[in-house]
Amino acid sequence: MTTSLILPQTTDASGFYGATVTSGGAKWMHGMLSDAFYQYLQQMPVGSSFTMTINACQTSVNYDASSGARCKDQASGNWYVRNVTHTKAANLRLINTHSLAEVFINSDGVPTLGEGNADCRTQTIGSRSGLSCKMVNYTLQTNGLSNTSIHIFPAIANSSLASAVGAYDMQFSLNGSSWKPVSNTAYYYTFNEMKSADSIYVFFSSNFFKQMVNLGISDINTKDLFNFRFQNTTSPESGWYEFSTSNTLIIKPRDFSISIISDEYTQTPSREGYVGSGESALDFGYIVTTSGKTAADEVLIKVTGPAQVIGGRSYCVFSSDDGKAKVPFPATLSFIARNGATKTYDAGCDDSWRDMTDALWLTTPWTDISGEVGQMDKTTVKFSIPMDNAISLRTVDDNGWFGEVSASGEIHVQATWRNIN
Repeated sequence: MTTSLILPQTTDASGFYGATVTSGGAKWMHGMLSDAFYQYLQQMPVGSSFTMTINACQTSVNYDASSGARCKDQASGNWYVRNVTHTKAANLRLINTHSLAEVFINSDGVPTLGEGNADCRTQTIGSRSGLSCKMVNYTLQTNGLSNTSIHIFPAIANSSLASAVGAYDMQFSLNGSSWKPVSNTAYYYTFNEMKSADSIYVFFSSNFFKQMVNLGISDINTKDLFNFRFQNTTSPESGWYEFSTSNTLIIKPRDFSISIISDEYTQTPSREGYVGSGESALDFGYIVTTSGKTAADEVLIKVTGPAQVIGGRSYCVFSSDDGKAKVPFPATLSFIARNGATKTYDAGCDDSWRDMTDALWLTTPWTDISGEVGQMDKTTVKFSIPMDNAISLRTVDDNGWFGEVSASGEIHVQATWRNIN
């Protein structure tokens, strides 16, 4: 990994020592702040102050800091001491909404909103039509500081896409009505402007999505597609700080695609419960969507996660934090079939595909801008972990257990279309 960080020979509670500066290029004497220091700043009230005594020393003498030698004790060099008082002028809190939404795009980049609860809508800005979404939620508490040198702006993470789209194909806004184009550091909102808002909106034009199609970028999460950056132009050598969006868009092609999304519209649904007779199961609901020229000829689903076979049956395995207790739990996948009956599979996190082609699908036709027709099919599926099975009263080693156990896993789907012209 390429980095501008110069590692010291040694560190202690007071600082770092023996950082050898490489030749060439401009250098700044900046120390890295620890996570603990940022936590200290976070808990400070806005408007409060603290004072630091900063020691900086440089010498051309090649001394051995790892053996206890220090720059200030060398025969030549410079030792600077400064008392600096810092005032906490603001506190920015980024709010993760965990919101999730699907976006299906055709070959011309025209977006269609699928399932989800992200704050998105189709919109036209000037001559460009596309999709706008509220992507960041935040709170900003200040002590009245006026600052225009702190800038915020989005940055596309994929360099090929960044080169292919125009500046106005991706725009951003603090209110959803007045917009600025995305073009490196050229356009931004200042700290002062952020004080009067609590959200950041992003607009994606149809050409933005079309270039994604042309570049083969599909089935992508917006958290992997772009991020936001802070830059302080007063001290540009400090670089910029990056952060992800508050919600997530899953962007998929409308032609021949499949998706699965929690019916809570969150990326990481979770449940907790108690083990024992009469206890309720941990139920997770999902929406499966296929899109293509026709209905998929085959749709499969599987569950992956920690598992173990006991008595010829696969069980999901939950573990204690220390890993000593491993508890088996049965699990099932179920859906409503075309005949109206509930179809249930034993699915103990075994990474095996199950056929759900015969699910009861709700079909919505679509017509492409070229006149080509297709359809979007949706159904629901439930993943269930019973909490009242006797096998879960004991560990996989057949020992009794008490306390908390947990596990995480994934549900995957795949679709196949055959004989499509």
